[in-house]
Amino acid sequence: MEFQGAVRAVAQETGTGRIAALRDLGELVAGSPGLRPGAVAALADGLRAPVGADGWDADARREAGRVLATLLR
Repeated sequence: MEFQGAVRAVAQETGTGRIAALRDLGELVAGSPGLRPGAVAALADGLRAPVGADGWDADARREAGRVLATLLR
Protein backbone atom coordinates (compact mmCIF):
# COMPACT_ATOMS: atom_id res chain seq x y z
CA MET A 1 0.00 0.00 0.00
CA GLU A 2 1.22 3.49 -0.83
CA PHE A 3 0.50 4.78 2.69
CA GLN A 4 2.68 2.15 4.34
CA GLY A 5 5.52 2.98 1.96
CA ALA A 6 5.20 6.67 2.81
CA VAL A 7 5.30 5.95 6.56
CA ARG A 8 8.28 3.63 6.06
CA ALA A 9 10.11 6.35 4.12
CA VAL A 10 9.57 8.84 6.96
CA ALA A 11 11.04 6.33 9.41
CA GLN A 12 13.98 5.22 7.25
CA GLU A 13 15.14 8.34 5.43
CA THR A 14 17.52 10.87 6.93
CA GLY A 15 18.32 14.52 6.24
CA THR A 16 16.65 16.06 3.22
CA GLY A 17 15.25 12.66 2.27
CA ARG A 18 13.24 12.57 5.50
CA ILE A 19 11.96 16.10 4.92
CA ALA A 20 10.78 15.13 1.43
CA ALA A 21 9.19 11.96 2.84
CA LEU A 22 7.36 14.01 5.48
CA ARG A 23 5.98 16.35 2.82
CA ASP A 24 4.95 13.40 0.66
CA LEU A 25 3.15 11.80 3.59
CA GLY A 26 1.32 15.05 4.30
CA GLU A 27 0.19 15.36 0.70
CA LEU A 28 -0.93 11.73 0.54
CA VAL A 29 -2.95 11.97 3.73
CA ALA A 30 -4.47 15.36 2.86
CA GLY A 31 -6.49 13.60 0.16
CA SER A 32 -7.46 10.65 2.35
CA PRO A 33 -8.78 11.69 5.75
CA GLY A 34 -9.13 8.04 6.82
CA LEU A 35 -5.33 7.79 6.84
CA ARG A 36 -4.88 10.67 9.27
CA PRO A 37 -4.81 8.63 12.51
CA GLY A 38 -1.99 6.42 11.21
CA ALA A 39 -0.04 9.39 9.90
CA VAL A 40 -0.45 11.30 13.15
CA ALA A 41 0.78 8.25 15.08
CA ALA A 42 3.84 7.91 12.82
CA LEU A 43 4.70 11.58 13.16
CA ALA A 44 4.24 11.48 16.93
CA ASP A 45 6.57 8.47 17.14
CA GLY A 46 9.26 10.41 15.31
CA LEU A 47 8.79 13.51 17.41
CA ARG A 48 9.09 11.45 20.60
CA ALA A 49 12.46 10.03 19.48
CA PRO A 50 15.50 11.60 21.14
CA VAL A 51 16.94 14.58 19.28
CA GLY A 52 19.30 13.39 16.59
CA ALA A 53 18.05 9.81 16.82
CA ASP A 54 17.75 8.15 13.41
CA GLY A 55 18.13 11.49 11.64
CA TRP A 56 15.30 13.26 13.43
CA ASP A 57 17.23 16.49 13.50
CA ALA A 58 15.80 19.97 14.12
CA ASP A 59 14.82 20.46 10.46
CA ALA A 60 12.97 17.14 10.32
CA ARG A 61 11.22 17.92 13.60
CA ARG A 62 10.08 21.33 12.29
CA GLU A 63 8.74 19.79 9.11
CA ALA A 64 7.00 17.01 11.05
CA GLY A 65 5.40 19.66 13.24
CA ARG A 66 4.16 21.55 10.18
CA VAL A 67 2.72 18.39 8.64
CA LEU A 68 1.14 17.35 11.94
CA ALA A 69 -0.45 20.79 12.41
CA THR A 70 -1.90 20.62 8.92
CA LEU A 71 -3.32 17.14 9.51
CA LEU A 72 -4.92 18.17 12.79
CA ARG A 73 -6.82 21.12 11.27
